[in-house]
Amino acid sequence: KETTSSMSLPITNLNKYLGGNVQTGRLGEWNLESIVKDIIPNNKYFFQHMINPKTQNQVDCAVETTNKILIPIDSKFYAAQYAAYQEATKKIERDKILNELKRSIENDADAIKEKYIVKNITSNIGVLYTPSEGLVSMVNLIDGLRESLLKEKNILILGPNSLAGFLDSIRMGHDAVELNEKAELIGKIINE
Repeated sequence: KETTSSMSLPITNLNKYLGGNVQTGRLGEWNLESIVKDIIPNNKYFFQHMINPKTQNQVDCAVETTNKILIPIDSKFYAAQYAAYQEATKKIERDKILNELKRSIENDADAIKEKYIVKNITSNIGVLYTPSEGLVSMVNLIDGLRESLLKEKNILILGPNSLAGFLDSIRMGHDAVELNEKAELIGKIINE
């Protein structure tokens, strides 16, 4: 009895986090922050960053490219749809949940495009980050969603693994620039 009662509080708290509220969103932001800090150089990312000087909107993360353009990354955690999908036993229930997820993602993609893609400040592509590979698998079940978001709204949907790969390619660009700068400095010293 003691073991059961001592476990009920953590389980209740976990259910609150996964229930689709502000705390759930924060969990996604922490996950995003952890991945970005592990891969991107310290001075090349900004959290809760105000990209557009004309608004007060803050993107969860902005990553700077080698040409000083920002890539907006906004974290979304569709935990309620994920949990409902896992519990659904009939195809009609699962299809309904996938349609709800599709609408949510399309609305969030519209918001990212409208709020965070700014000419001459950001890239023309934004990232909708979902901090769960399980959610990414659900997104992949929705025919054509990824392609239509990229083609029509310039939004990439990335999970933890694909975001890490995406960020690593940006990091390699920064490493190449730093290496070239050091090579130029060494060349100047040698020529003196």
